[in-house]
Amino acid sequence: MENHKKVHRTFMNENIGLGEYQEKGYKNCKTNPLITNFSINIPNIYKIWIERAVKLGMYPSRTEAVRIAIREFLKTELPFIKKLWEDEKID
Repeated sequence: MENHKKVHRTFMNENIGLGEYQEKGYKNCKTNPLITNFSINIPNIYKIWIERAVKLGMYPSRTEAVRIAIREFLKTELPFIKKLWEDEKID
């Protein structure tokens, strides 16, 4: 099993390694112009499994677990989304 706390990832030519934002002096989304707050509703079972993964040390926090999940989704889907966007000329 991959330990995400130690993983340094690259996405779309942007360095997004864990702790990058703290290194730049940003503490949260209120002080970091690159971060935004985005609320979602998820099934309770998702929350339970995410919290278990955090307790097992797979992720440093629930927030980071969700960020990684979204990042992995975008790695797969972003080329398709971009193509649709360009084809449909959606503004």
